[in-house]
Amino acid sequence: MSVAWFLALEIGFLTELYFYLIIKCNADHQLNLGKKTHLFIWMISLGGGIGIALMLKRWGALGQVSCGVLASYLLTASITDLQTYEVYDFLPVVTALVGTGVVFMDFRGSSVLSLLIFVCLQCFIFMGMYGKADVYAFMVCAMFESRFGLGLMTYLMHMGAAFLLLGVIQGIRGNVSRRGNLKRSVAFLPYISLTVWWFL
Repeated sequence: MSVAWFLALEIGFLTELYFYLIIKCNADHQLNLGKKTHLFIWMISLGGGIGIALMLKRWGALGQVSCGVLASYLLTASITDLQTYEVYDFLPVVTALVGTGVVFMDFRGSSVLSLLIFVCLQCFIFMGMYGKADVYAFMVCAMFESRFGLGLMTYLMHMGAAFLLLGVIQGIRGNVSRRGNLKRSVAFLPYISLTVWWFL
């Protein structure tokens, strides 16, 4: 359980640091960071720490710490997307740097090639389907998913799972038209964040 506590603290403190930097560098932010939001952050951090510690043992200690960075990025991005429909660009950059290290933890040429193909698909095809922040999130997640030889099919399955979860939840909420489109826009980052863990 000591690993879980460490990971929970890592996720929580990194997330709080990200929000501190956002608020300090952007006076016009529209975020609502009251006590409930901070409590939510720490509850998710605890759950995330336990989940990573128990479910991602094959990643090893350094890999689990890297997944903690991914969790913090996705948590921060999901909250900002839910509250303001905006995700700050420095978040995926920081996590992508860690993700580069993850790629080299188990370097395989085929995985890197699949990753490059997926990045091209995101930039030139899917960029027009959803927001830039969602594209970045899928690419960063793919960097982590590339470990252990997981490739293009895994990245596409993650995309499919995120869209499926979006469709199911928004369908239950009555937010899907007869043509299958959303009646009103919703934050997509939470769906990307929830589904990635099945593919790591």
